[in-house]
Amino acid sequence: EVADFKLPNEIQEHMDAYANRYHHLKAPRKMEWKPALGTVVMDITHNDRTFEVSVNPLQASILHYFQTQSVWTANALAQKLSLSIDALRRRIVLWINHGVLVERKDERGVVYSIAEPTDNVDAMADVHADDEHESAVASAEETAAAGMVVYEQYVMGMLTNFPSLPLDRIHNMLKMFVVEPVYDKSIND
Repeated sequence: EVADFKLPNEIQEHMDAYANRYHHLKAPRKMEWKPALGTVVMDITHNDRTFEVSVNPLQASILHYFQTQSVWTANALAQKLSLSIDALRRRIVLWINHGVLVERKDERGVVYSIAEPTDNVDAMADVHADDEHESAVASAEETAAAGMVVYEQYVMGMLTNFPSLPLDRIHNMLKMFVVEPVYDKSIND
């Protein structure tokens, strides 16, 4: 569900222009973007402090929308990104933990807004240190889940061609054919 999120129009236009230029220079090759993959390194300046973060493109896209509008409902932001609300919540927590965004509930439902100095999030430096550990655990889980997507695609292809493959044969085929990322799991994983 996260793999096919919608990039902001400004970013998509630049990526399309790059792909068109690439095709012009390297015809007949074409660039096929996979927006969910990669890392975005960003310098965030917020409430008189600047910090550098490395995030995935979805998390960068979430923050990008707050440049044009400082308050978003969960439904509106999820719709803009073509995500489920649950997937949005899992990704937006990084910005909440860093004190960039604040989550509130009002008559419209869950609302996200840019954190102000009066929100007392910047004064919680000790809490950020604890939250970074929790965020790192969540990020590690997300990374592991993203790595499993590659294996899932191989398994789906195998089961499409051979509907009744036993588990040990699937495992052996993954070990033989998956080279990037290297499949080094046990049969129980």
